[in-house]
Amino acid sequence: MAAAKPSYKRHAGDKKVFKRIITGILLAITAIGLILWGVIPLAVFILILALIGINEFIDLAMKHKIRPSRTMAVFGVVVLIGFSCWGKEEYMTPLVIGIALITMLFYIFRKGLHVSSFMDVSVDIMGIVYLGWFFCFMIFMRKLNIPDTQGFFRFFGMKIDQGAGFVLILVFSTALSDTGAYFIGKFLGRHKLCPNISPGKTIEGSIGGILGALAGAFFVGLQLPLAVTDIVTIGLLCGIFAQLGDIWESILKRDVRAKDSGSILAGHGGVLDRIDSYLFTIPIVYYYIKYFML
Repeated sequence: MAAAKPSYKRHAGDKKVFKRIITGILLAITAIGLILWGVIPLAVFILILALIGINEFIDLAMKHKIRPSRTMAVFGVVVLIGFSCWGKEEYMTPLVIGIALITMLFYIFRKGLHVSSFMDVSVDIMGIVYLGWFFCFMIFMRKLNIPDTQGFFRFFGMKIDQGAGFVLILVFSTALSDTGAYFIGKFLGRHKLCPNISPGKTIEGSIGGILGALAGAFFVGLQLPLAVTDIVTIGLLCGIFAQLGDIWESILKRDVRAKDSGSILAGHGGVLDRIDSYLFTIPIVYYYIKYFML
């Protein structure tokens, strides 16, 4: 009987990996289809992910006995993502400032739910920036075009918007960074990367994440086609900041002793567990493309 336990654990682990792969493939197919479809379909998908993510974020905070306003957090996310569909990126900073001011004023009239005004309002504003503002840059990226061109790329012979191509290289690079870090870390990981934050992460897995990001960037970038220097830069940015985004969410979960942000995605935990890598890479890659490629 004692010998059967390791076999059971291996079987359970294999089943989790299988669920993780299937869930990842389904999400990737959905995301790619919506990216190619247009700005509004992509924005609706992002809004759904952001709303689920902000609720998971608030739930994590509440485990720490903080009582942020779920209403204000959702309000801020909806306004920012809605504005990004039709508004200009240069107007986002004043809008974020306005939402932050409204959120702070809201706490003047909030009654009976205070734990700490310092903590409650800070969590609301951080959540709005993290899951609202950062995510908006994917929509702005989808609307980008290289000046003095017809605004199209060729992707495996298919004519696509240039903005769609930029989002695709971000998505593939970040997704393969996660995949490379997970599998290389799982099978080859020996040296701990940040044991006090996330004991499962290894230096080998981190290197695998960077290599995976570069592979994803080259897979898409050579098809578009983009300059090799831009492909390498985007790959490195995604490989580094995707892992930093993942570690940042690990800090939040460790603070409240939570393994996952939720359980909605089989094999991945919550939506926040799935999108944490993207939230750091999206604004970084957007500004690289805007200021160094256009």
